[in-house]
Amino acid sequence: MSAASCLRGFSACILAPALCCLVSMLVACRGGEPPAAFSIRAATFPDTVKLMWPAQANVDSFRAELTGDRTLTRWVAGDATMAVFTSEDGVEEGASYVAAVYAVNRAGETPSAESPSLTANGFPWDEWYYTSLHATGQGLQTFYSASHNGLEQFANVPYAELACKNCHEPSLTGGCASCHDTPDPGPGAQVDDGVAEGQACAGCHGRQASEAAAGLSDVHRDAGMSCMDCHTLEDVMGDGHSYSSLLEDGAIHVECQNCHTSVAGNRYHDWHTSAVDCSTCHMQGMITCYNCHYQSALPEGASQLLKQVTNWIFLVNRDGKVHPANMHSLIYEGNKLLIIAPGYGHTIARNAVAGCDDCHASAHILDLDDDSVLVAAGFDGAGDVNTAEGLIPVPFNYETALVFDFLVYDADSETWSLLARGQDATQFMFAEPLSDEQLRQLKQPTAELVGGS
Repeated sequence: MSAASCLRGFSACILAPALCCLVSMLVACRGGEPPAAFSIRAATFPDTVKLMWPAQANVDSFRAELTGDRTLTRWVAGDATMAVFTSEDGVEEGASYVAAVYAVNRAGETPSAESPSLTANGFPWDEWYYTSLHATGQGLQTFYSASHNGLEQFANVPYAELACKNCHEPSLTGGCASCHDTPDPGPGAQVDDGVAEGQACAGCHGRQASEAAAGLSDVHRDAGMSCMDCHTLEDVMGDGHSYSSLLEDGAIHVECQNCHTSVAGNRYHDWHTSAVDCSTCHMQGMITCYNCHYQSALPEGASQLLKQVTNWIFLVNRDGKVHPANMHSLIYEGNKLLIIAPGYGHTIARNAVAGCDDCHASAHILDLDDDSVLVAAGFDGAGDVNTAEGLIPVPFNYETALVFDFLVYDADSETWSLLARGQDATQFMFAEPLSDEQLRQLKQPTAELVGGS
C-alpha cells in the first residue's frame, strides 16, 4: 500500500470516528495481519537440538532462539518446519536452555505458544545403553518365550533359570566392562572392535568369527574394515528405545545405502532394487548350527550339535522385499522346534550369485511347485543329514513343503540316529513367507522375464 493510500485511509477513519478502523489501517500500512499463533516441540539428539512446528501460512521467516547463559539464534525460511542447533552454533553439552520460535512477516511477529525447557545432551548413549540389546540381551529371551512359540513351550523352565543369560544378559556379566577395559568408560572411549581372537566383539559374536573360519570371504572384512566402520553407536549403545530383538525394525541402523548411496545402472539393480534386499543377491552364505540338543540352556545337561551348515540362504518376505533368512533347529526331550527368521551374513561379495538362474526357475523353486516338497535336511542313514544348498524359497505352506529330518544323540555310543521327520512346532518371526507374486516371479524362467532376449 502506498503512502498516499495510507493517508487517504487515515482521513476516512478521522471522518468516520471508529478506533477499529484506525487500527486496521495501521496494520494494512505495515502489510497485513501478523502470523497466527502456533505450537512448537523441542527435542535433543546426539550433538543436536531441534525445534519443530507445523507448517504455517503468512510467514516470511522464523527466528528460533535458545536462551541460556546466552541466547543462540537461527533464522530459517517461512516455509520451514524445523530449526536445528549444533555445537557449531554454540550449543554446550549439559547446558539448559529455554526454546522459543518467532514467526515473522511485514506486519509483525508472533511468538510460539510454548517455551519448552531442555538440556543439551551431546552424548546420550551413557543413558541409552541400559535399554540397548547389548545391556538387556532381550533377543534370546524373545525367541525362547512360550508367548512367541519358542522352546519354553516344551521346556517349561523360566528364562531366569537358563544358563543362556550368562551371555545373553551382558549386564549380568560385567556391563560396560564386557567390551571396555573399565566398568565406567567415559565419552569417546574406544574398543578394539573386531571378531578376531582377542577383539572386543569376538567374545559374543561368534557367528561372524565362524564365517571367516569357514572360509567365507567378505568384501568389507577383506578391505580391513572393522565392525564400527558400518555399525553406529546406536547399534551398539542403543537409541533410547527398548527392542525385542536385533531383528525388530529400528534396532539396527546400518544399511547398505548408508555408504552405497548410488549403484551401477544395470538390469539387475534396475529390476530388483525396489523388490529385493541388497544382501539377498550379494551374500554368499549364512552359518547356522543344525539339530542342537538344547539341554545346555537348562540345569540338567549339555547340548550336542550335529553339524554347522554354511551353504544355504532361505528367502522370505520382509517389509515387501525378498529378504535372506536363516533357520535353526532345536530338540528338547524329543520335542522338535524349527525357527525361521530373517538374517544377515557378513559374507558379502560383488558376484555372490552366478546369474538369474540361481533364483529364477531354480531347482529349488521347481521342487516346491505343484504342491511338491523340498527336503532341506534329509537323514543320510549313517548319522548325518544332507542339506540343500543355495537359495531356498519359503512358501506359504512351508511347514509341509520344506522337509527337515531331526536326529537324536546317544551319549553312550556318541552316535546320531533319526528321531523323526518334521517339526512339532515352527517359530517364524520378523518376516513372512514369500507372497504369491514373489513366488510367481521366482518361478518364471529368465527368458520369460527378459522378454525372450
